[in-house]
This record gives sequence, structure tokens and C-alpha cells, in this order.
Amino acid sequence: MSLQALLNYPYQFLKHPYVILLIIPLAIILFIVIRRDFVKLKKELIDPEIEKSKRKVRSIMIITRILIFLLLFIAIASPYVERETLIEGEAFLQILIDNTTSFQLFDTELGERLREELSAGIRVEVRTIGGGNHSALGDALLSSMQSEGHVLLVSDGNTNLGSDLGDVALYATRLNTSISAMDLSPIHTDSRVRITGRRKMFEGSDYEFKVHVLTVGDAKDFRLIVQVDGQTIFDEVSNKDLFEFSQQLPAGFHRVSAEIQVDDYFQGNNKFYKTVKVVEKPKIFFWTKESSPLMLLYDQIFVTESGGSIPEDLSSFYSVVVNNANKNEISEGDIDRLTDFISDGNGMFVVGGKNAFERGGYKDSRFETLLPVFVAEPGKKEGDVNIVIVIDISGSTGRSVGTEKAVDIEKAQAVSIYNDLKPENRLAVVAFNTQGHVIERMSYIYEKAGLVQKISALTDGGGTLISVGLLEALELLKPTEGSKHIILISDGITQLFSQAKEAAELAERLGVKIFTVGVGPQTNDHIMNVIAQIGHGIYFKADQSNRLKILFGEPEEGDKGVFGLSTLDSFHPITLGLEDVTGTVTGFNKVVPKSTAALLVTTDVGDPILSSWRFGLGRIAALSTDDGTSYAGDLLRASNSPLLTNALIWTIGDPERKKKQFVDVEDTRINEPTMLTVKTQKPPVSEGLVFFKIEEEVYQANIVPTELGFYQVLDGIFGVNYESELADLGISPTLPEVVASTGGSMFKADEIDRIIDEVRSKAKRSVVKKVNIRWPFIILAIIIFLLEIALRKGYRKTKK
Repeated sequence: MSLQALLNYPYQFLKHPYVILLIIPLAIILFIVIRRDFVKLKKELIDPEIEKSKRKVRSIMIITRILIFLLLFIAIASPYVERETLIEGEAFLQILIDNTTSFQLFDTELGERLREELSAGIRVEVRTIGGGNHSALGDALLSSMQSEGHVLLVSDGNTNLGSDLGDVALYATRLNTSISAMDLSPIHTDSRVRITGRRKMFEGSDYEFKVHVLTVGDAKDFRLIVQVDGQTIFDEVSNKDLFEFSQQLPAGFHRVSAEIQVDDYFQGNNKFYKTVKVVEKPKIFFWTKESSPLMLLYDQIFVTESGGSIPEDLSSFYSVVVNNANKNEISEGDIDRLTDFISDGNGMFVVGGKNAFERGGYKDSRFETLLPVFVAEPGKKEGDVNIVIVIDISGSTGRSVGTEKAVDIEKAQAVSIYNDLKPENRLAVVAFNTQGHVIERMSYIYEKAGLVQKISALTDGGGTLISVGLLEALELLKPTEGSKHIILISDGITQLFSQAKEAAELAERLGVKIFTVGVGPQTNDHIMNVIAQIGHGIYFKADQSNRLKILFGEPEEGDKGVFGLSTLDSFHPITLGLEDVTGTVTGFNKVVPKSTAALLVTTDVGDPILSSWRFGLGRIAALSTDDGTSYAGDLLRASNSPLLTNALIWTIGDPERKKKQFVDVEDTRINEPTMLTVKTQKPPVSEGLVFFKIEEEVYQANIVPTELGFYQVLDGIFGVNYESELADLGISPTLPEVVASTGGSMFKADEIDRIIDEVRSKAKRSVVKKVNIRWPFIILAIIIFLLEIALRKGYRKTKK
């Protein structure tokens, strides 16, 4: 590097830049010393010409000495230049071949063929990973990775134990190790069956469950046989992937099984066993002054006792429904009993009406402190809403969703959300992969210009760390005043999920709500929902993102006195699995959800209708419209009534907790433990089991079954199903994400030359070295010093 180039960047290319600052005091000292006469002569002895000559020489010496010392100080500061050198490394590739059961659906000879063909061009080392039903792919990668290394996975990417694959990929990036994988297609076809449905239900209710048939490879017709307690309720040949059933069951444990008969590769996952326990109807108290249509609905499902005042003893009830009650009808003693009742793990469902909430004097009362809502005029304060849209642009969002890429759907969602926001809202935009990038800083919507173009220009690539996106958004929200919100748009496929949860917990502590939006069928709903729950927000599917307009957008004008209904949160236990609520209400109470409450159902302009929260060990829900008497008749229609039923069921919690004795045990998989819980006055005894006491009259024991089927222990029955290794089949959706995050590639089986070229190119790496350049400054200082001496001598000769 030239001296001119070095002077352009003086600070960046000095190891000890502060040494140069010494030139300031030294220049002052030189100026004083050189200009001072240490020997004083009488004025009559001083020759004016000589004195003038001396002053000129001294001026020259001040300049040259300062330059000399400056150059010496620069040399002491250790100037350097960075030189990039290309190093030819060894083209070496580690091939990890999956030896687990699930990989048998693919070409198991491919790894050996790759070894033979690749060995002709590069050095190859082959390792077999996993075995049988144990897929510890993450651990195998950890033990194989080397700094600046290259790993090729011949695997389906599924793992069921050991280190998380995403966390391993992040560690690989720190080692600069690239992980590539083969883009495989199954050569065998396999179908597996699974049953989903509730574990417990109430006596007299219909048990609804679903049978899922998932296929890898070419789909084939299969015969599906569904049995309940040994009786066949369905036996047909089909190729569908979803079947729904409803069955009336008496009290007790029941066995539900589904079997597919098909010629596929694995037979072990062609049958599924599920148990359901039908329990006695729980007892509820319906507190009302008048007859209620809602009580007629609950009479069919629960053991209902009603009255116009709270009983002194609530111990036999699981939940209390407070219907259209005025504050004057709720005594201080009632509130004390309800508080104790709910804190002990019971529930309360408060239903509005003409005598409740703002019309019933709840505002600022003790009763209001129990509710998930405040009595207040619903609406949004002008100019106090701060929003950061956080967009996932990692490599996994480059996958196809229908005819589009996931990242394009994300960008369209972000633009749609931006267009729906009120002009007075303040907005910022962040994009992230493994780093956060501020696309737009916080400002009012009406001040934005060119934001749509900035969002449209985003491109996908790299790994995924949701945590960095959330933390970047929090930094933008810290200095703002008013309400603070993050809208995270992502596929939920992230590395270091624990860090994402920690970032969400930090947001919760800072009072920031997090709303999450998925981007397609491969979105990890669990992760997105967990982040939203921690942040006291809501998770929306991609086709539900327009519901954010209810929260942040301009309300639309509707028919006067008629308000449409909308399910806002579809992933809360109350609304999960239900059809979206439809219809209208003609009136509602004026409430606003508390910060930690869940807002589940609103009017189509955002007025709260159903809210919920936890209170101590108990649960409370609030319906801010009436019981169907005047305003909300549509909520009692057959399509909507499950919402009201689920709301009360949710407040009830475990319907067996008040029983003097019970046996409870969950279904499990073969060779995986399940917990047997027994409530009894005497310690339970069962052959081969060791019980330990967890609380008064409650005991637990671990069971590890070794065979498939239904098992009975004491009075409990549970199902044992096929291994998790046979549940996750096909290429894991996280594998391309892991590959992209480490700079690797997905290869086809015939791309041998491409693999060799990529390994060779990555074996060449550039190394930046720091080269000291002190000598040019020292030599230049010597030259200036010699020139000064020559100049002084020449000047003296001329004066002679």
C-alpha cells in the first residue's frame, strides 16, 4: 500500500494510534527550546544580520524537528497494511451416511457410490451415522466438524435425539465449516397413520377425532379400518389424507384404533392406538337473576345448578358463570369467595348484558380486578402506537409455496400490513437472517416514502436467528413512548429457539407485545405460537394476517347497530380447532383487554367480545356481550355454540381434580416413558412399578412399554404406538435451512463434478495478514534530518 493510501486511513492502520498525540506537547517544547537563547549577549555585540539569520534557521529547525518526531512517533505507533493472500488448502470432504431406519426409503447405496466417484477428484472420508431408530444427526455432525471443513450429508435430515440440528449449524458457521446435503427423492413408498383428538371428554358428549394418513413417495389406495372399543366404525378403500369421526361414548377409558392396509415399505407404522377417557360431567354454578338461553346450552353438557346468589360453599363446583350481574348484586363476601375459589384452580365465566360491565358499575371495583378486561371505551389513542415489522429473509424462506417463494409471500404480507395501518401510527421495519438489518427507522406512517420498494428489494439467504430480529426491533422501540408492538413474519424455522424465547421474554418484560404471522403450510406453528404467547400477542396464519387491521387499522363503517363477529386468535385452547365464528351481534359492553389477557373474538371493527386470562391457579373468561337474550343470539347457533362451550370448559381445567380417586395415564410410543398418575387414599401397588408421592393422596410412576398396542395398569388404559423414527419420514423441512445457513449446497446424485468443484473452490481461502511498515517512516525522518544539516551548513557558507 502506498503512503498516500495509508494517510487516507491513519487511524485504522495503526496498532497504537494514540502515540501520535505525543507530538502536541513535544512540538510545544521544541518551539520553546529552539527559540530560546541560553547565552545572553549585550545588545552592542549582537549583529542584526546574524540575529535575523539565526531566526530563520530556528524556524526551519522547528518545522523539520516536528516532522522528524512526527515520523518517529508514527513508526512507534506501528503502522501496518493488510494483505490478502490466497491459500491453497487440501480439497477434503467428509461424507456422513445415514444408517437409520427412516433413511431406508431412499437409495442406501448412494453413499458408497459417491465415495468411489468423488475419490477420483478429491480426498474423501466416509462415516456412517445413526443406527436403527436412533437418529442423533446433530451429535454426529458435532463430532465430525473441523475448522474450514466440508461435510456432505447423505441423509433425510430427521433427528429424534441429541443436539438440535439448527444449533449445530450455527456452531458450524463459527468454525467456517460448510454443510451440504444430497437432494434426494424416495425410491420406496410408505404411508403412516395417526389419530388426533382430545384425551378427555364429558359423559354424554360426542367424541370427535381425526385420522391422518401421511404418505412419502407415490400415493397408493389403502384400506382404512377404524375401531372404537373393538367395534369397526369405518372400513373403506381410499387415498384421502384426512378422515373425521364423531362417536358417543359412555364414562370410562375407551380404545380407538386406526389401521391402514397397504403394500408399503414399513408395516410398523400402519396402525395407531389412542385412548380417550370419558369423565363425569363437571358441576358448574350458573349465577343469574333470570332465565337464560345460555343455561339451556350448558344444561346439555354440564351438571348445572343455578341461582340468584352465590352459594356459601363453592367446593363442589368447577366453575361459576356470572350472567349479566350488577355490581350492587355482588357483595364483598361474594368477591372474597370467588377470589379464593379461582385461586384454588377453579374458573369463572363472566357474561355481559344490559346490567353488566360499564352498565353494572364494574369500573374501578374489586370485581373488575378479577376480570381479563377493564371497563373502558374501546378504541386506540391517536399517535401512541409504535410498530416494528420484522421480516424473515433467511435461506429457508426461499422455498416454494405453491407458485411463489415464501419470502415473496412475506414481503407481500408486510406491504399489506403497512397499507392497513393508520397514518398516525409509527412504524419501523427490520429484516433478519443470522443478523438484523434496519430497513426503515421509526417514523409516522404519513412520513414514509419508498418503503414498499425497500421491502420488495429484499432477497433471501443465510441462516435463521429469530432472536436477532426481535432484539433489533426492541432497540428501535426502546426510545419510543406509547404502546409498543412487534409483528414477526416468518416460517418459524429457526436456530437457537431458546434464544428466540429469551428475546420474547425480554420483550414481555419491556411491555412489548409480539404478534406473529406464518408464511405457508411448512411454517413451524409451534414456535410461532410460543413466541406470540410469551409476548402476549396472537399467532396468525398467512391467510389471517388481514386480522391485524382489526388491531391497528382504520375501522370500517358497517350497518348501524349491527356488528359482524371475527375470530382474532385461532390458536388459543378455547378457539383451537373450531371454525371461525360467524354472524352478528346487535350490542356489546364497552371493555378493553388487560395487557396480559388474550383477546380471542372481536367485532369486525375490533371491539372485544371474548377475552381470557389466568388468575392464580384459576382461569377466567369474559364475554362482553349478552347470553343471547337481546344482543348475541347468533352465538348460540349450532356453528358458533362450541365457542361458548369451549370457553367454559377452559375455565374448568382438569375435570377430575376434585374426585377422591382416579387413574390417569397418557399414550406414548414404544420404548418411551409415560407417567401414570393415581389419586387414592392408600399408596397404590402394581407389579413392576415404583410409585412416588407428589402431593397429598397423589402418586406417580414411570412406565416404559416395549410392545405396541393397548395396555392396562390398575384402572387406567393407554396406547403404545410406533417409534418416532417412523413418524417423521421424507426429507426434513429444516435440512435445506441448515445447509443454506452454513454456505453449503443441495446436490443431485449426478452432480459429481459440481461437488468436486465446490469442495476445491472452498479449499482455497483468503487469509488477511498485517504487515508492519515502520522503516519507510524512519528512513524519511533520517532523510529530513540530513537535509536539515545540509541546509544549515549551506546557509552558513553563504553568510561567510
